[in-house]
Amino acid sequence: MASNIVPNLDPGAVEMRRVSVFGDGDHRNGDEDSRIALASPNWRQQRFGSWSLSAGTIHCDGKLRGTAMVLNTDELSLKPQGHVLITAAHVLIDLDSGRMFRECRFHYMGLGRLPGYQAAIDLETARMGRFDPLQAREQLTFGREDWAFLHVPTVIPAIVPEARIQPKTFNDVTDRPVAGQSYRLLAWSERHAAISMSLACTPVESQAGDLGGGSWSGQILDDCDSGQGASGGGLIASDSGSAVLVGIRTGSHWDAVAYPSQSFPQGPLAGAAWDIRHHTNFAR
Repeated sequence: MASNIVPNLDPGAVEMRRVSVFGDGDHRNGDEDSRIALASPNWRQQRFGSWSLSAGTIHCDGKLRGTAMVLNTDELSLKPQGHVLITAAHVLIDLDSGRMFRECRFHYMGLGRLPGYQAAIDLETARMGRFDPLQAREQLTFGREDWAFLHVPTVIPAIVPEARIQPKTFNDVTDRPVAGQSYRLLAWSERHAAISMSLACTPVESQAGDLGGGSWSGQILDDCDSGQGASGGGLIASDSGSAVLVGIRTGSHWDAVAYPSQSFPQGPLAGAAWDIRHHTNFAR
């Protein structure tokens, strides 16, 4: 099965590819983007918990590169000064040179223009997977090591303890489902120029026979609408009382036979139907 694996990267990293907004496949009725933006009336009407304020953007060498989540590490007995973030490793790497960016900053909720909403990331203490940006993207193992834990040593006043989100494995959540449980993606949206939330997502663990091929443990295929800047954003399992982080946005897969490059040079059009055999987002 031929496939492409394309991380959701920001302008300036690779050519723009808007491949990960799903619909019913009928482009006459629009692309059916389910994302709602921070501070929009829809966001307020949903009455999300404090966990909906657990994201921010990463800016490296002067450009917005992706999203990161603020972790609650209390259960791990880690109480560092500042904040612990998780994101995708490729957010921190210049994909042309294969080298890490020189300087990165975290803008809480994408609001770095406000006082007390941003601080520098200590890249020297970053803990990252062995992600190789020069590896062929059609290889099924491409996203396996695409993760990074980061430390922001300076306290960002706007981040209250309740806004941090606790990590759990996807299997922890699916093995013990809770009534009313749903999945959402919290990440930057280039369309809204804001942190957004994709509503009513459906995640499944990759297995043999789908585009991910079940090639590495922890790969989650999903239909959470996302686009440029969403890499590193959080796949969240929530119910009426709580929420946990079960994955981070890594990229998209699509079948190069169903979507040949000569007809789809930018990948499947927005609004294409979600099908784990032909076109899907993925998280890890």
